[in-house]
Amino acid sequence: MQNTETQSNDSTNKPLVHFMLWEWTIIVVLLILIIFGPIIFTQLSWGPDFKATGGIGDTIGGITAPFVNLLAAFLVYKSFTAQIEANRRQRDDHNAQMKQLITEHSYNYISNLFVLAKDYYYSNNVDAGNNKKFVINLYEIASKARQRIKEDYEHSSEHHLILKDQHKNLINKSNGNAINQLLKIKSNLDNMYDFLIELERTKLESGIRKFYFREIQRMLVDMNIWRITDKEYLKDLKKYDIITNQGSIDLIEDCSNIVDKMYDLGIKIEKVSKYLVETE
Repeated sequence: MQNTETQSNDSTNKPLVHFMLWEWTIIVVLLILIIFGPIIFTQLSWGPDFKATGGIGDTIGGITAPFVNLLAAFLVYKSFTAQIEANRRQRDDHNAQMKQLITEHSYNYISNLFVLAKDYYYSNNVDAGNNKKFVINLYEIASKARQRIKEDYEHSSEHHLILKDQHKNLINKSNGNAINQLLKIKSNLDNMYDFLIELERTKLESGIRKFYFREIQRMLVDMNIWRITDKEYLKDLKKYDIITNQGSIDLIEDCSNIVDKMYDLGIKIEKVSKYLVETE
């Protein structure tokens, strides 16, 4: 961009009318012919005879007229080229100003959009029931119960079935507000994804885009979002019916899909291939 601006400034600083050496040669030759032509042509022993051309003024005018017309035509040509150059510069200046205005507007728009997404995220992460705490709790509770529930499904005794239900009730009771929390998490992820889409659309400089990408990545890492968007984790939630509320399962799956779309845009955060299982 800096090179483009330098080239534009160099072009603007050039004079509108610039005569090349060959053009100066033409002008000088024509001026010599206009000034000295009548003397030269009337004194020649060969060539046209000007004795019958009338008065001296008519003779001079007749001799110099072609050269005057040629010089006038050449100067008109130069004035037209100067006007064309002036129009081009005016158009380039206008385009540069519009590009600058669009860039400033895009930057302000992206900056304000990011502030809204960031403020909304942190406003949901300041109390005891914040998204980050919920994500960690949901992950850890399900992780601890996963192996037991898996083992319970492999037995048909009444004792094991009761034990399985007890663990499922523990999980769902501990996360009774799962729908509301997951809605907040999904809303945060939607805001981040929409911001990234707008960031790509505005085509801002690479450095600005990298800065905002890092900021989004920091929020996702701070959120511990990989804990519940891990495919292995989601698979077990469905398979072993760990969370009985289907709405919660759907929301977790939606969150996972949004994170995948952010990965496609270039977001890079830690991805866990298989979550740890803690057993007592």
